[in-house]
Amino acid sequence: MRSYWTLFRLELKARFGARGMGNPVFTVIKTLIFLALVLLVYMAYIFGVKQLIEMFYLYDMSTEFLVLFIAISQVLLVLFGISSVIKNLFRSGDNELLMRFPVSAVSVFAAKISIFVLYQVIFTVLVELPVFIMFGITTAQGWSYYALLPVVLVFSIILPLAISNLLAIPVMQISSRTKNMFALSLLISVIMVAAGFAIYMNVIQGVVDYMKE
Repeated sequence: MRSYWTLFRLELKARFGARGMGNPVFTVIKTLIFLALVLLVYMAYIFGVKQLIEMFYLYDMSTEFLVLFIAISQVLLVLFGISSVIKNLFRSGDNELLMRFPVSAVSVFAAKISIFVLYQVIFTVLVELPVFIMFGITTAQGWSYYALLPVVLVFSIILPLAISNLLAIPVMQISSRTKNMFALSLLISVIMVAAGFAIYMNVIQGVVDYMKE
């Protein structure tokens, strides 16, 4: 257990620790500007989603909005999770170095997965939770809705994590076999993007048609 916490702190320091000394004043200014931009983007996101919730509620499509939002957020988490698992677990350059220390492979795996879970918790709390709360307020949900929110949030973290770990190895194998086949990789990427765009347009068109009716 002690080795796990040591590795976990090392992972945190590697990702969020200070990188180089530099000019402290310039570093503070740059950090403040970055935080201000992030805050502006986040406020725009909250405002935009609030308008969408009210629009869907106006057309009596509150359930459709909730299903669509959960589906999109879960797909994003799965895609991010697959990339993170492949990069941080299977293709990380420090795995071999860490295994030279008196730590078990389970501790290394658990520490790296914990960082991934931390990212998902932050995403869920900052991106999904405000939307669920705004949805509940706009649609005048009862206490049972808010009582179930913790369960929904837990599943929103666990489900993408499980799917990402299951799909990471097949995706990595396909990627390794096609990395030297630029044309095939490009074709697969184009097909995936086109399929995703087609699904997106069909969903939007269906929503528009439903609203017109």
